[in-house]
Amino acid sequence: MLLRATLCLLLSTAAFTGCKTDKDALKSNGLTGYWQLSRQECFCPPGTPTPDEAVEFDGNGNVTEYQNGQAVQTGTYQLSSGSTDCAANAQLMTFSWSNNSPASYTLVDGKLTIDQGLCHDAPRKTYTLAPRRAGQ
Repeated sequence: MLLRATLCLLLSTAAFTGCKTDKDALKSNGLTGYWQLSRQECFCPPGTPTPDEAVEFDGNGNVTEYQNGQAVQTGTYQLSSGSTDCAANAQLMTFSWSNNSPASYTLVDGKLTIDQGLCHDAPRKTYTLAPRRAGQ
């Protein structure tokens, strides 16, 4: 009887602590997740608004880019390390849809920054992990 009560208590505890919250759903395992553009740095005219863009990475090397909530391109990405014209000893990301050289990236405190070459007037974009929009 004591064994059965203990087992019930353990199962109840496991079921209760095994529940995920919305906050858990926003935690990313590395790059995996839906990233909403929160800041764009460029040599743009003053007052240029931040575009409504997002990127989504899965754990299998696939990526989708969104603009205004709509998927505009899908492809693959590869990670490496090396240097670009604008960054030395950097983590690099290469997209299958880009004929350009790899972009450098950083992932710090839930912020993903992809620098496509700001020193050459290509944008540097900072993304924040976000819930996926309905309908995507």
